[in-house]
Amino acid sequence: MLALKGNQGNLHDDVKYYLKDAERLSGCAYTCTTEKARGGIEKREYWQTEDIAWLPQRKNWAGLKSIAMTRNTVTKQGAQTTETRYFISSLPLKILHKPKPP
Repeated sequence: MLALKGNQGNLHDDVKYYLKDAERLSGCAYTCTTEKARGGIEKREYWQTEDIAWLPQRKNWAGLKSIAMTRNTVTKQGAQTTETRYFISSLPLKILHKPKPP
């Protein structure tokens, strides 16, 4: 797994654009966990897809098998914060559940 950041040129933007589309996201594998953490409730959502044939940069990453997105939402003392991150991975699809529409 490699976290993508804005300094990786179009790769970050391309993966983000792909996974922000509700229709595409609904076709990804999905799982979710919720637990008490750091004095609040943390919900962690994970999406993963092996649909990477469209990704022009895939030839630059030997062994690339999937892309993924995580969204962590923390609710603490009535305030809610959300962080979304994007990844490329040499791991095959591992998430077993299908998502509800975003």
